[in-house]
Amino acid sequence: PWRQLLSEPESVSLIHLLDSKPKSAKQNWHADNTKGGHTVVIAMCNVHEDMGPTALQLGSHHLKEFSDFFWACFAPAEVARPLLSKGDVLVYNSGVLHCGDANSS
Repeated sequence: PWRQLLSEPESVSLIHLLDSKPKSAKQNWHADNTKGGHTVVIAMCNVHEDMGPTALQLGSHHLKEFSDFFWACFAPAEVARPLLSKGDVLVYNSGVLHCGDANSS
């Protein structure tokens, strides 16, 4: 069913497994890919606020100039931190600046 959401067939180019252990530090802001594509996050457990959910800078995939990326990393504008339940799937443009927040659990 998820392929119906995409206008063109996609291929898997990279797979990561992220295990944010308790007391893990915050990640730096980054984009997974600026050449296009999607990032898919599958929650393997319920993700609560204190577990350091993925923070997404909304609209940041439209930034074109290096200076815009630079300043967005120090002064993020609109940020979303979706709290996922086990089995939830989060799909976003791979050019979106994002980071894992610190896990204080």
